Amino acid sequence: MKKVLLTVALFITGFSFAQTYNQISLDKLTITLTDLEIISDSNSYPSKFNWTANLTVKGFEILSADTNLQAIANQMSDDKKIIVDQFKAQLSMKDKEFKITNTKFSSPFLKADVRADLFIDINNPDNTWLKSSTIKLDNLSTVLERFVFDIEKKLGQALPRKGKSIVIEASGPLGDLNIKGMDMEKLKAQKN
Repeated sequence: MKKVLLTVALFITGFSFAQTYNQISLDKLTITLTDLEIISDSNSYPSKFNWTANLTVKGFEILSADTNLQAIANQMSDDKKIIVDQFKAQLSMKDKEFKITNTKFSSPFLKADVRADLFIDINNPDNTWLKSSTIKLDNLSTVLERFVFDIEKKLGQALPRKGKSIVIEASGPLGDLNIKGMDMEKLKAQKN
């Protein structure tokens, strides 16, 4: 049996790539991988593959000549470029259980906090369970508010809210999620 423990860190600051009509810029990218644990018997796949990673992206902008990307950007923020002020997340895999915690996303069009415990059976990815998750959305741009209104109109019900925040709490198998505060039977009937 072999066991490996390792810590890896990647830091990129001030990256920019530009062509005539395409531009990607990034102020800072940090990926820190810790607690990497790989255990395997001599000639088999690893029986254990555990790790923890912290990811931080600051000042990311993308401007593209691609009209589809421009349309998406325009739908989110009335602009032709996508801007992310900051994205932070802690990701981990322990005993085939994938977790996303302390995720923060901020941009001119949206602020989001995401927490999720996701169970992924590496041998059977179709059997993926969301043990618990909370997605909190704030400060939506006018364009995104209209988009949410259209979604709610299609669904025939409002997305769950706490104050002015949209708060979606879900759990269950990915193919049959239970979303707190929503009529799941009504949603399933619309799919059919």
